[in-house]
Amino acid sequence: MTTSEMLPKLSLSAEPSPTRFRLQYVIDPYTGPIVAQTLTVRRELVIGRSPTADLQLEGRLISRRHVVVRAASAGLEIEDLSVYGTLVDGVPLQLARVRLGRECNLLVGCVRVWLRRELSESR
Repeated sequence: MTTSEMLPKLSLSAEPSPTRFRLQYVIDPYTGPIVAQTLTVRRELVIGRSPTADLQLEGRLISRRHVVVRAASAGLEIEDLSVYGTLVDGVPLQLARVRLGRECNLLVGCVRVWLRRELSESR
């Protein structure tokens, strides 16, 4: 997989979103280059293997819409939509949705994704 295939596809929506936040991420796919980026997220970030996912990952154990990341207070909210499950900071996500601090490590299929919400919000 090339680096350009792993970069997020951001969809621009005409309707204003009440929640925007800056998110840093690092993708460690085990079999390819490590990718690090910072982006502005409007409402939520969908991680999965679907062409419509905001952050596309490849792998047999990755659902089309695997995980959704949203802003929550000063932290992050992670929602697991997959049938395969997701590890959050090394622990299986037991509930469908969990609120965390500003950063976390996800294991999505066999791809490690580190997320960190920036404190200064984008306007």
